Amino acid sequence: MTHGSNWIKLKQLLQQDIFLKSIESVQQTNQKNNLHAIWLVGATSKSLYSRYGLRYTIQTNGYSKLIELLTDAPCTIGLHSINNESIVAQAQRLMSFTNTSVHYHRSHFLKQSQTLEKELSQAKIKVDFSYGHARQTELLNTPQQGPINYIPTILFDNAFFFNKPEEVISGFATTLKRAQLQNRDVAICFHPENFVVMPALHEYYEEVIRLAKNEGATFARPIHTL
Repeated sequence: MTHGSNWIKLKQLLQQDIFLKSIESVQQTNQKNNLHAIWLVGATSKSLYSRYGLRYTIQTNGYSKLIELLTDAPCTIGLHSINNESIVAQAQRLMSFTNTSVHYHRSHFLKQSQTLEKELSQAKIKVDFSYGHARQTELLNTPQQGPINYIPTILFDNAFFFNKPEEVISGFATTLKRAQLQNRDVAICFHPENFVVMPALHEYYEEVIRLAKNEGATFARPIHTL
């Protein structure tokens, strides 16, 4: 795994539970800040090596442990779908592991297609986080009417790998104020595996939470993508 010059170390890869421990660490931060986060989890059976695939499938060692870890925590599980498999099938597969309905979604390597809303509706998914830039803090326009509530993601932790942290946080603060003026819901997205690659993300994540609270955000519910 890499972001620019940042790599996960070989000795870390040998620790089979390293990502589960990272998830637990993020959960502890959320609980300390009284945040009920949304965890977006893949539920694909496709090959790990497909172009737009995830790094894991439902057959991956540890997948059941991941679901168990999340279902035991005060959080909500949503779907992180791939775009070469039916969203309906992926949602049904995830429900079979969690025994709960799936109401939240984000596409992996999203291609804005004509079928997205139709597939989300068929899967009875109510909220989508697929709008946003991985390396920029920007408030994108989203469809205003329809059966799906499209909530733009205004900050991804990927931005910290390519920009100075003070620039990212400053941009987030500006974008958050713009969203407040427009009375819009927004989301922030942090990947737990990135905390392994860049431990400083723990500090940045705490600062983003603090800033959002200080700005009077009334719905602080971050999303985490797996």
